[in-house]
Amino acid sequence: MKLLIFSIFSCLAFSVSVAATDCQVSSEKLVEYLKMNYQEFDQTPGKGFRELVDQGCFVEAGKLIDLWHFHSQENLEPWQKRISYWHAGQSYAFAEQALYPLAVERFQKSINHGETANDDFKWNAYVRGSIAFLRSDRSNLEKYRDELSSTTTAKMNLEILDRMLRCFGQPYLDAYGGSGNCN
Repeated sequence: MKLLIFSIFSCLAFSVSVAATDCQVSSEKLVEYLKMNYQEFDQTPGKGFRELVDQGCFVEAGKLIDLWHFHSQENLEPWQKRISYWHAGQSYAFAEQALYPLAVERFQKSINHGETANDDFKWNAYVRGSIAFLRSDRSNLEKYRDELSSTTTAKMNLEILDRMLRCFGQPYLDAYGGSGNCN
């Protein structure tokens, strides 16, 4: 069954070219990606899905993460699964607003159900704030930004939610990276 899904997905998922950038993933390259461990595929700059993100191939990166996640899920720790879902969601959100519902679905899967109220990192506030941004829900974005502001360990995530507030109504890619006219 896994091979059948892999075959179908590989035939359909990577046939798109974007403008001047070739976003196609060859079957050989796909096999190489699927052999990567979590660290190499997800966390190494310029490797794994980040190769596609660096080229602006966001939809293809999201699809690749989804496929890699499915292929590797038996070897992943729960926190690695959450981060993988998060990065797939980001890739879809970077691509275009029409894919925000898919991004939200992936973001929701990255919620840490074991997080306690005393957890200083407040990952879930960051995730929920990002979802609020994608849903154009300023009230909840402000709420989760305020919750995140109580932490001392998630400064970067707080800065991102602050940019989302300043860039409210702009595309996620602009708000996340601060490249829009909203700085």
